[in-house]
Amino acid sequence: MIDETSAATAALQSGSGVSPAIIRLGRVLDEQSAEGLMNQVRERAECGLPYLIFDCTHLEYITSFGLSVFLRARKIMREKFSDSAEIPLHTDSNPVGSNEEKTHGAADPGSTRIRLAGVQPNVMGILRIACLLQILPVYHDVESAQANLL
Repeated sequence: MIDETSAATAALQSGSGVSPAIIRLGRVLDEQSAEGLMNQVRERAECGLPYLIFDCTHLEYITSFGLSVFLRARKIMREKFSDSAEIPLHTDSNPVGSNEEKTHGAADPGSTRIRLAGVQPNVMGILRIACLLQILPVYHDVESAQANLL
């Protein structure tokens, strides 16, 4: 389930002009919550927010439907912002895991426009098995994901 109140929160970056949408996930991301989350992704992309940070701090369980949300969100952001210039990424905020260094500097706009933050170990294991860590950067927390946009 998605925390509807905080899911609508978009944080403005001071000094950079970059406005990522922060979508806070609930405990479970499954078939029941996936479509509502996709609606939020579409709304934020249509509002012109060029980056999405999924706050996974409270996410304890994810199904294949939940995994597909991340992939579909990546596709939407790539299509919507493919002509936009990429904001250079600083390398001093290292993402979590072993493969993110490569993804972190990827030229693919869809890869760098979506960030996962605060991923719990059990969900991290599922992301690793699904090979999503190769295409989605993961950060320790929302602040780290945001700092990387400065």
